Amino acid sequence: MSELRVDNLKTTDSSFSIDTSDIASRDVDDYEIIKGVYWPKVNCTDQGDIAEIGSLAYIISQAAGADRMIELGPGAYTLATSLTVPVTCGLRFNKNAIITVAAAKTLTINGSLEAGIYQIFSGTGTITLGVLVRKVYGEWWGGSAFTTLADSATPSVAQGHLFLTGGTTTITNFTGSTIGREIQIFAEHAITITDGTNIFLNGSANFDMNISDVLFLTQKLDGKWYETNLSDNT
Repeated sequence: MSELRVDNLKTTDSSFSIDTSDIASRDVDDYEIIKGVYWPKVNCTDQGDIAEIGSLAYIISQAAGADRMIELGPGAYTLATSLTVPVTCGLRFNKNAIITVAAAKTLTINGSLEAGIYQIFSGTGTITLGVLVRKVYGEWWGGSAFTTLADSATPSVAQGHLFLTGGTTTITNFTGSTIGREIQIFAEHAITITDGTNIFLNGSANFDMNISDVLFLTQKLDGKWYETNLSDNT
């Protein structure tokens, strides 16, 4: 284990002592464990490489199914190999901690995710969030609070929870979500939301949205969307 040193420390208090109980009993060049929280190395070549000591993949493998909280300090984290964070491992992002997911790679987070309203994801790869992440913010991807939907019958709502309509194409479903997610749709166009197959609306009828209308939806256990509230401003 690497030597722990405290240099140039001066005190006049004879009762002064250093509490090392929270310092992990392993090489501090690998990664840190502080108060039961695991801090991966920032400068790993690939956070998805299980063989790279101190990487996210390494810490998850060492957990061997046990509960772990993993905290990312400020820095750039590179993911060049697809990685799944299990439900037993939570991720906590400090501000300026950003994971860049390489093209054609996927970061799947099935555990909890704690982050403020700031960017935590980057890259052209895919981010998949599990059911423990109930509210998603567009700012996590470096965007704004409101994300504009694709002008599609089945637009993705993967990157946010506040959405502006992107055109007039009738919407039959919202994709890219997980059970328990709540979304709000703000009409920037006259557009129809179809009731009865993937989306279930109050009154069992299509909703012809006018500009400034707002629709609130929640995805239930059956994977369908259900209206929870409506602001009809016509």
